Amino acid sequence: MCREWRKIFKRIEIPNDLNVGYQYSEYIKHLKLSRPSNPNISIERDVLRFTINKIKKEFIDLDITKIIRFSLKNEMLIINLGAKNFPIPVLRSENFNTEHISVLFGDFINMIPKRFSNKTVHLSITKNGLLIDNYIIRAN
Repeated sequence: MCREWRKIFKRIEIPNDLNVGYQYSEYIKHLKLSRPSNPNISIERDVLRFTINKIKKEFIDLDITKIIRFSLKNEMLIINLGAKNFPIPVLRSENFNTEHISVLFGDFINMIPKRFSNKTVHLSITKNGLLIDNYIIRAN
C-alpha cells in the first residue's frame, strides 16, 4: 500500500500507520534474505527418472528398511545404496557442500512422485527430511 501511495500521492507525506507497516515488511524481507537457504540441488527430470527406474529394477527384492544415502561430490549427486553408487549430474547446487542425508529405501520408493511437472527437479534438505519438488521423504 505504501508503494501505491507513493505512486498516486507523490508530494503528500505517507501516513505513519502505512509507513510502520512498510518498515515492518522491509524488516521481514531483510530477515529472510539474511538467513542461509536450505541446501538444494537442481537436476534433470529425465536423468533422475532413469536412475530411479534403474534402482527399482536392480533392488526390487531389497528389504525396505535398507538405507539410501544422498550426497554431492564433484558436481554430481551420488545416490548410494549399499555398495552401489548412482551418480547424477547436477545443473545447479546451492549451500550443498558436505551435507548428506539418509532415508529409508521403502520410504524413497513409495514417496517419490510418479511424475515430475518441470524439466528440472529440485532436491532440498530440510530439518526432517529430503524434499523432492514438493514431496517430503522423512530422514532416517
